[in-house]
Amino acid sequence: MENGINTEIEKTFTQAEVNHIVSERLAKDRAKGTADLEKRETELRARELAMSAREILAEKGLPKDLADILKYSDEESLKKAVDRIHELKSNEPEGLKVLGDNRLPKGDHDFNDNSLEKAFRLNGKD
Repeated sequence: MENGINTEIEKTFTQAEVNHIVSERLAKDRAKGTADLEKRETELRARELAMSAREILAEKGLPKDLADILKYSDEESLKKAVDRIHELKSNEPEGLKVLGDNRLPKGDHDFNDNSLEKAFRLNGKD
């Protein structure tokens, strides 16, 4: 206010300007909502695929925990990975051996006295 007179100028909008402003805001809200929805759908698909992986592994007689380390992005790549592990397990005479502490499996081994020396060239000969 200057000298008792209101000097503030009020801006008025035409209906077209109001429609344009509202349309822009709605478009931004929709884009944000769409991004959130896509993110939730992606997370849901990943959880469903992980559950499917555990089921398929169990059906093949494989540990369900393999689902945590297998690489797959869809049902097809999941089935290929599980089939490959199952094939490897089936081709091993005693199945796959998982040794977490890097020891050889217990049992008879056909190592002779110098087989490790030869393998690691410990005897100085090439």
